Amino acid sequence: MVQLLNIAGVDIDECTARNRHEDLFFTNAILCMKTKGGLAGKVRGSWFRNCVSTFLKPLIEDIIQPKVVITLGEKATRSLLREYGHKGIKFRALVERESPIKVSGNTVVFPVFHCGSLGRRNRPFEQQKLDWLRIKGYLEGPYEESI
Repeated sequence: MVQLLNIAGVDIDECTARNRHEDLFFTNAILCMKTKGGLAGKVRGSWFRNCVSTFLKPLIEDIIQPKVVITLGEKATRSLLREYGHKGIKFRALVERESPIKVSGNTVVFPVFHCGSLGRRNRPFEQQKLDWLRIKGYLEGPYEESI
């Protein structure tokens, strides 16, 4: 994750992220604790839907109000975009869009494949780097109206 953020132009490392980047906020789409399996335990689609509508969407709209949201992985992306009426688009097509997806106010979403081992199997790291370079271009340029 750190390497991909660096590719996007965010100078970050594990040790100094909190001190240097008050403008960054990281969270999970599922904001509740699993009772079985620990961190590697299975997750249910209903957990994504519930947590996104109950916690994540209000966090984005009412508290954090970010300019850019980067969703990691298909389930997190689909759950968030569904809340904003974006349905039926293939995940790979969402990732490969030239422009981000506007969801509310001044907030846009860049979907990317998860950077963990499963995500890298579905989209090799070299391709993921290109996705993050596209995010870098957006962050460095004038923000344009997105759909």
